[in-house]
Amino acid sequence: MPSISGNDANKLSTEIIRQLNGVLQKVHTGGKKYMAEVKSQNNRTSTVQVYSENRETTKTKVKEHLKKRGMNLATGKGYTVTNKMFAGSRFGGLQFMVQHDGDNFKHNVVLRFKPLSVGKKTKKSKSGVTEKKENKGIVFEHDLSRDFGLYVKSGSDPQARGIKYKTFVEEYTKVSGIENNGLAEIVDMGALNQKRPLVFAGNDILVGGSDTNIGKTVTDITLVDGKGNNLFLSLKFGNTVTFMNSGVTKIFPESDFRKGSFTNPGAKNLLNLFGVNEKKFIDVFLRAEKAAGKTVNKTGDTKDIIDVSSKVNKQKLHKFIKTAVGHGYWLIHLDNKGHVHHYNMTKQVMERGTKPGSVVVHYPSKNAPAKRIDVAIDTPMFELKMNIRNKQAGVFPSHIMLDYKIKH
Repeated sequence: MPSISGNDANKLSTEIIRQLNGVLQKVHTGGKKYMAEVKSQNNRTSTVQVYSENRETTKTKVKEHLKKRGMNLATGKGYTVTNKMFAGSRFGGLQFMVQHDGDNFKHNVVLRFKPLSVGKKTKKSKSGVTEKKENKGIVFEHDLSRDFGLYVKSGSDPQARGIKYKTFVEEYTKVSGIENNGLAEIVDMGALNQKRPLVFAGNDILVGGSDTNIGKTVTDITLVDGKGNNLFLSLKFGNTVTFMNSGVTKIFPESDFRKGSFTNPGAKNLLNLFGVNEKKFIDVFLRAEKAAGKTVNKTGDTKDIIDVSSKVNKQKLHKFIKTAVGHGYWLIHLDNKGHVHHYNMTKQVMERGTKPGSVVVHYPSKNAPAKRIDVAIDTPMFELKMNIRNKQAGVFPSHIMLDYKIKH
């Protein structure tokens, strides 16, 4: 079991995640929904954001639970809970200390509490009509966890009353071995899975690092069968979903756009990986800056589309995609029609399913400026789209994202 130490600085212990989830589950009884996300980590501090419908009540109850029962860490030496007020906010967070065997310092775990909107919420449209929207991804996670709970309570009947996704539960319990082995435990990991940033390792570019066995990192629901086997479920919703979302402001600084070339080797390597021309890339964002705030009459083609399949290093691109997709988990996908698909992401499936075929770059044309570029990558299992764009108020790139559609 991993622990937080100087040699493992960027990982939050699996046991901490499990114990924190236990506290949050006790707090959110009666079907109350919550999500938690590991926002940042370093050698001494891990920050976890907890989203709930009533953040003040959640904070108070979490603090009571922590003081009453503690984290009970298998490798821990105790904890303390203190109030912490975050700058610029109107609510207090919580901070507790964990010290692991072998460490000569205490590790801070900081909890921030934020509001969560789940289920249906009303929103007035421009026409004055009230619309209802759902955060379906969060609802899906809680519905599926509840379905497995009902499956256990019913004596392993996938068609039991109240189970929402009966077809999926019946199929999955068969193919996963749960039907024979039984289901001993359901652990709602929520979004406590860890961030997987862009990693530059020499000339290679990876997502999260070189280890592609990522089940413990990406799990949303962990099932433990009757033989003690862990089944990691990574839940996705919608026709297009995201594998990766990383910041790129540091490697693509505004000053380099002014100079006309990038000084950071990582920037050049990233563009080369996807077959993106550096000059064209710079011109795209300079044109977008010039057009900002102006009305542009878009005529003709809005994209300059260039096939770079024969120019990219597909071996390096394949390595990158493998670290983004990974293996060692079940990919559970709810499409827009309400069908749940399941894929056992073994190492063999990852190897075969992520091999790049065609690679096509989409630049915004001169008559249709936009602050982004897109690269479409076709693989046997996925239709991938990488984009580098500004997700914030500015113009120059802030993030790189890798979205995908599954070829069902």
